[in-house]
Order: sequence, then structure tokens, then C-alpha cells
Amino acid sequence: NEVLSSNLSCSSLEIRAVNAEISSALDVKLNSVLSTKEA
Repeated sequence: NEVLSSNLSCSSLEIRAVNAEISSALDVKLNSVLSTKEA
């Protein structure tokens, strides 16, 4: 059970990292689209 819980915590951390990367990438895309619209 201890190993299983540690694996779950690691996977959740990885999921958070992936979500952060996706959100930052989306922010960059949105900013670029907005800047091109304003230009």
C-alpha cells in the first residue's frame, strides 16, 4: 500500500506539471492571437 500511494502521488505531481505546461502554452497562444488581432 505504501508503494501504491507513493506512485499515486508521483503521478498526480506529473499530471499537475503537464496541466501547467498545457495552460502556459494556451496562454501563449491566446496572447499571440490577441496581439495579432490588435495589430
